[in-house]
Amino acid sequence: MAHINAQRGPHSTPQSPFLGEVLAPDRVRWTPLQHPSCGCVVDWGWDGFSSPPPFFIQWCRDVVHFACPWHGGQTGRPDLNPPVGATIALRAPAGGIYYARPTPEETAVLGIQLSEQLRCLDALLERGTDAVLDAMPALFRAQMVAHGYEPVSAWTEQRFADIVLSQGRESTTIGVLGEPHV
Repeated sequence: MAHINAQRGPHSTPQSPFLGEVLAPDRVRWTPLQHPSCGCVVDWGWDGFSSPPPFFIQWCRDVVHFACPWHGGQTGRPDLNPPVGATIALRAPAGGIYYARPTPEETAVLGIQLSEQLRCLDALLERGTDAVLDAMPALFRAQMVAHGYEPVSAWTEQRFADIVLSQGRESTTIGVLGEPHV
């Protein structure tokens, strides 16, 4: 188990982001994600004291393209049989500490869905601005334009936040948006 200092958290070496097996703080929020290269679904955790939400969102967008930590992704240390209930800590390149644990069976399907949503949204961004504008809800686009916001970045940032931080629940519903003020 990694040494944990109450003030600084787990320690890593400069060469490795792997901080070891730890007890995750109670304030950690979890998001299940599938790693298609190995098929595992992992609960990724973070807390706002360690890292701001946009950093964790970007971390999740990146990790879905690699093997899980137990199959050599992020840690570089394959362990094909993670201990039941094991939680590991990893230091992100941009700073902050993220946690990983095997996903409980009841949220594995959600992890597969969330990973697919992340990959689809990234693929949509690769297709360009027109593709994103066509995919976003017309009412959202009208509201953003009416209030002087750039609709593509506003919608994609909101969708990434919904996927990662709200486990796929959309926060921009018709009830929230209301009618556009033009």
